[in-house]
Amino acid sequence: MNRGQISFDFMIAIMAALIFVAALQGIAAAMQQSQSGISIRNQETAIAYSISELITNSAAFSDADNFSVEYKIPYLRVFGKSEPQNCSISVSSGSIIVSYSGEEGVFTQSIDIAVPAGVDAMGQTYCGETLSISGGSGL
Repeated sequence: MNRGQISFDFMIAIMAALIFVAALQGIAAAMQQSQSGISIRNQETAIAYSISELITNSAAFSDADNFSVEYKIPYLRVFGKSEPQNCSISVSSGSIIVSYSGEEGVFTQSIDIAVPAGVDAMGQTYCGETLSISGGSGL
C-alpha cells in the first residue's frame, strides 16, 4: 500500500465518522423536541384532571349556603427554559381546555366534565393564577 493510499483511506474514515456524529446529533435533537412535546401534553393533562377533580369534589359543598374553593394552577415547565411557562385554561359546562403556545408549537389538551349543580367554575384563567370555584344551595 502506498503512503498516499493510507492518507486517502484515513480521510474517508474521518469523513464517515463526522457524518455519523452529525446524524446522531440530528436524532438527539428530534428526540429532545419530541420529549418536550410529550412533557407539555402530560402537564396540561395533569392540570385539567386536577381542576376536574376539584370541581367534582366541590359538589360535596353544594348543600351549604355558600362556599368558595381556591386552587393555584401550576405553571408549565418546558425543557430548555429556566422560567416557568404560562398556559391558558378554559372551563365550560362540558369541558376543560388547557392550551400552551410557544417555540415548541401549539399544544391543547381537552377533557370532558359534567359540572355538578350548584357549582360555579366556568371561565377563563391562566397558569399561575388562582381558580375560584364557588356555589351553594343559593346559587
